[in-house]
Amino acid sequence: MPAWQQVPKQLSRTQIVAPLDASAPVPLPADVTSQLNALLTPDGGETSPASLKMR
Repeated sequence: MPAWQQVPKQLSRTQIVAPLDASAPVPLPADVTSQLNALLTPDGGETSPASLKMR
């Protein structure tokens, strides 16, 4: 079984999502929501991931 399908040995203690680069801009939640809503479809399919661009 691939490692990404296995149960983790331990959970991360960090409970936040942060950019890898501290100087990277963090998008507003409303911007992320609108971009995800545009990407997702009701039938479970998806549109092109290239159409999702963070600001």
